[in-house]
Amino acid sequence: MLADKRQLRINQAALFLLSVALVLVGRRITLWPIMTWPVYSHYSQGFPDPTVDAVSLRLITTTGETYTLAPADLFGAGRTDVAKRAIAYAFDDTAPEQRDANRAYLSQLVSYLKPDIEISVIQGYRTYWQVEPLSVPPLVYDTPTQVVRLGSFRIADYTASKPGQQ
Repeated sequence: MLADKRQLRINQAALFLLSVALVLVGRRITLWPIMTWPVYSHYSQGFPDPTVDAVSLRLITTTGETYTLAPADLFGAGRTDVAKRAIAYAFDDTAPEQRDANRAYLSQLVSYLKPDIEISVIQGYRTYWQVEPLSVPPLVYDTPTQVVRLGSFRIADYTASKPGQQ
């Protein structure tokens, strides 16, 4: 019984000290006696950038048909950053050797991904959209604000001829 009273007094003293600490500290994080981690009270909601952009490839066949490939179509959804860089490097103003290597790689990759069509030209595009975060939906995919052609190249210039062809 004496041990129970003693345990009760210890618990009461600890609770009293914690209550006093809470009252003295208030919202001042630097005086918090237990931790200095600003939990949820300092969370601020962020908004997306006012415009977003995406790169894509347009494949033009020898018959004039057009196909569009997104970066996720090239390497899969998990590696879109790699695909975006490959597309950007194939059309930017880097050293011609690097640009030509990227174009040759894209040509081979596209030929592998679309073996049933005969591709003549590969074009790179960057599409921009306006984002209105408080609207529903915040981005209308079908109405881009701007479409910029990054460049184009003939696939025949960057692929080796198939066996049996001249």
